[in-house]
Amino acid sequence: GTGNITTKEGVPTLIHLPNNASCKRLETSYSYAGCITSNNDTYLWGLNDRHQLGDGNTTNSATPVNLTLPYGLKCSSLTLAGQTAACLTTTGLIMMWGYDLGSTPVQKVLPGYQFAVELAAADGDMIARTRNGSVYTWGFDGNGELGRGRGLPSTTPGELHLPNTTETCVQVAGGGSTMNGLCGGSTIHHEWVVV
Repeated sequence: GTGNITTKEGVPTLIHLPNNASCKRLETSYSYAGCITSNNDTYLWGLNDRHQLGDGNTTNSATPVNLTLPYGLKCSSLTLAGQTAACLTTTGLIMMWGYDLGSTPVQKVLPGYQFAVELAAADGDMIARTRNGSVYTWGFDGNGELGRGRGLPSTTPGELHLPNTTETCVQVAGGGSTMNGLCGGSTIHHEWVVV
């Protein structure tokens, strides 16, 4: 998205990043997009009706807006899901903004102040994997995406308990109304949502 809500372009639109920066990681959602540059600056553009751009207002922008994180933090990955956005910082912290979270990034703390190594999302739901392979989920849980039973929304990250208590996850992913993890080494795939 370029932030134009009255007409859809229908053709590729060139987006210019400030200072001729180059995008090393691109992420998109329904109506907005973002990228992380080679020096870990983060830019977002598109629809901003729910503070998706994290710039303190609700003005749509076809021009990339620089995301400013507190304490000089920088994003290493970006996750855009519906009207909620998040980034994993280079130090392993999770910063979130958008729908019901506020207009500027705030930290989402994992239990025990653990650091995340991977972050993914489905519509209104987030999933984080820690260094030791534990998985934490939080969000709307409309279809059981959190893995805690159906329809139990939570703003607090809760640990996902896998069937085999010795399993750890090596990758997490999300999209639409599903969240998945590659857990138990490299051969077991868990999908904990029924669609």
